[in-house]
Amino acid sequence: MSLHRSSETPDWEKVAPEDRNIWQKIAAETNGALTPGNVLTIGSLALTAWGVVDIYRGKKGRGVTKIVLSRSLDLVDGLVAEHTGTKSQLGKYLDAGNDMINKAAAVAVASDQFNMPPAVCATMYGINLIESGAILSHKSKWGALQPPRTGKYATFGEFTSVGAYVLSDILKDKNHAKEARTLRKLAHVAFGASIALRTIAASKLITEVNHSEPKN
Repeated sequence: MSLHRSSETPDWEKVAPEDRNIWQKIAAETNGALTPGNVLTIGSLALTAWGVVDIYRGKKGRGVTKIVLSRSLDLVDGLVAEHTGTKSQLGKYLDAGNDMINKAAAVAVASDQFNMPPAVCATMYGINLIESGAILSHKSKWGALQPPRTGKYATFGEFTSVGAYVLSDILKDKNHAKEARTLRKLAHVAFGASIALRTIAASKLITEVNHSEPKN
């Protein structure tokens, strides 16, 4: 669960300069660009890109491992930002962007290289586009909109689903048909749960957009 749910004011600006820790001082000097959480987020993106390259070079096991490590970094970047007192709006947007890019890459690769059903891929893309459209619409008219936590849970379900499809295909190639079928069923369940959660998140966003007051 991400903790990049910051206020408009960065954490370090709520602390007197002489009382800031080393990470807050660095964040203040770099206008929030260089923080431990942001470094982990960028590292997560780099690992995803590296993993995708490996997969298309035929090194599927190595590539999948890097993408899994990428997700691990994304899971802790918010915790690190919270622990170091360096949460900010920039960190929040980087984290959200990282989620979207990693998800798009994982879904595309799973569909193209690991036999994930095209309908699953299309559904994930479609409902995420609706949610993203609601967020962007609200931002352009009324200011930034905080995505609901339901969306984070949906993202976890989506990655669980994609991971299960990928592992199922790998096991099938290694002649573990029974285990492959079990994992594929798990993937279907995780996909269904993620879509239900994503639908709830999207409906909440659309409702908030429709009832928002214009920004000053």
